[in-house]
Amino acid sequence: MPNDDSVAKSAYHEAGHVVVALHYDLIVDGASIVPNAEKERLAHASLRYRLPTLEQYHSLPSESRDAEYPEVRGFCRTLAAGGIATNLHNAEWGRSGNENDQNIMHDVICEFILGGSGPQIAPILERQEIERETAELLKRPDIEKAVAFVAEALIEHKTLAGGLWEECRDNALRIIGKTPPAV
Repeated sequence: MPNDDSVAKSAYHEAGHVVVALHYDLIVDGASIVPNAEKERLAHASLRYRLPTLEQYHSLPSESRDAEYPEVRGFCRTLAAGGIATNLHNAEWGRSGNENDQNIMHDVICEFILGGSGPQIAPILERQEIERETAELLKRPDIEKAVAFVAEALIEHKTLAGGLWEECRDNALRIIGKTPPAV
């Protein structure tokens, strides 16, 4: 049975993913802190995202890629947000980075942002920049409040799905100044 710290740590980790995804207009279908042994994960946020193809992304001049496809960096920031949100909430917990999150972010950075080439240090430097930007975003009072709101809902309900998820999502969107989707 998980202890209170591990439940709260998982809740803040998933809430970080959820709120940053909502900030970047990615579609989130719910979140859970219930361990899933079958899928070998402790918790998850259900995200739907659509990245451009590599050909679409690299057909643009590098200076216009972020404006045309903001979801690429938004997705990377969403992946980074879990561990950063956990650490910002309680520094004693340390960073709760998920290896799968880190691996996917590394692949997106290498394939999209760096175009599959560059020095070995480039993905590390790019990841550090994404993490810095994500930490700044998570420190904004509205984002911080939304993360706490989603984390508390996860602690209370363990799984946010269906109508409960929609209510939580809509409240989180309002907290960060976005309009919830029309029903």
